[in-house]
Amino acid sequence: MISIRYYLTIFSICSVFLSGCMISIPDHNLKPLPDINPADAKEQILKFNSNILQKTEIFNLITFGFKGSSMQALGMTNLDAENKTFAVAAFTPTGLTLFKIKMVNGKVVNSFVIPKFGGTDLKQAAQTISKDIANIYFDRFVDPESQSIERDTCEVKIKKNNLLYRFGGSPLKLIQKTKYDGKKRVWSVDYYDYRSSGKKEIAHKIFLKNYEYGYFLDIETKKINR
Repeated sequence: MISIRYYLTIFSICSVFLSGCMISIPDHNLKPLPDINPADAKEQILKFNSNILQKTEIFNLITFGFKGSSMQALGMTNLDAENKTFAVAAFTPTGLTLFKIKMVNGKVVNSFVIPKFGGTDLKQAAQTISKDIANIYFDRFVDPESQSIERDTCEVKIKKNNLLYRFGGSPLKLIQKTKYDGKKRVWSVDYYDYRSSGKKEIAHKIFLKNYEYGYFLDIETKKINR
């Protein structure tokens, strides 16, 4: 079990250096793919699907950005993506709770957001944060057998309803998931720095952009307990 007191101490030290820093969306630095045919692409994507870490406990450093300003927070997440369930809490360096949310089977069953963080509409803020955490950790795989595959110079794309999945690297891994409303982007999640945890793997750096509400979450994983 992660010791929250220990990590709050570390977070307080880190925040001295992080506060005031500008956040930029990191580049994926994709290289041209080798001569990969659709069958190879499907095989690699299916392997990626089977390797995704779905159930874990995560400690993150989170930067929340909105209207040109940013705020750092310590995030603690208990995740069970297979059952669309998570419990998450975010704290300031002093230990003040910014928000606590619990989702079970895809439904929010408990939520708290402080006014300073959530603004005037706390219910909307809690719902938006809940959905975006779900967007990050749920539905990270797509069945390549039932969807058409589009190959680019440096990536492979699969469309599923209003979602676009982008895969890159060798072997292929999910690098971005984007939701569209027609041609308009609603939100996107970028995944970087995949690392193994046991026999599974998970992205250790994540960048979520909510285009509808104009904010971002820059997430850096510091520790994973399986």
